[in-house]
Amino acid sequence: MTTLLKRVLDSLAIARSAGLDVRRRGSRWWVCCPLHGEKTPSMMFDERGRFHCFGCGANGDGADLYAALYNVPLGEALRVVRGENRKPQPRKPDGHDLRRAVEAWKGERWREACAMKHTARAIIKELEITEPDGEKFWQAVADAAAAEDTLNLLGTATPRQFVGWMEAERDTI
Repeated sequence: MTTLLKRVLDSLAIARSAGLDVRRRGSRWWVCCPLHGEKTPSMMFDERGRFHCFGCGANGDGADLYAALYNVPLGEALRVVRGENRKPQPRKPDGHDLRRAVEAWKGERWREACAMKHTARAIIKELEITEPDGEKFWQAVADAAAAEDTLNLLGTATPRQFVGWMEAERDTI
């Protein structure tokens, strides 16, 4: 491997440029692995410019480390570390990313609807004796019904419907 290529693909240089707290122990450099949570440094950089994490098993050269740190494809990482493109291009989301986003959105809306239903039922319970015909009572009844409808909808909707609702919500923000 040429000296220039070794320098470009040096994982220690990539780690330092990413702001990792790299420390020397003996003849090697060590850091807490940024790819998994830990308290004790387990990622080691050797004299060949390669890295290895004894915790998660990740290993490779500077391009591999860059790809893992910035979540970009290896080809993009190679272009960036060679200086052809300074700004990393994020990888395109795949089906798994979309499913995770839908599940997170659905979970958030589920929690909101449950909280709304719980609050409305508490108000109904409190007011059904003292003010069963009051405006606040009937608003709580309407809120409880709306929350129940939302929960039913969240439980029966298709993934395509969720994506449509997520996009509509994003467009209103």
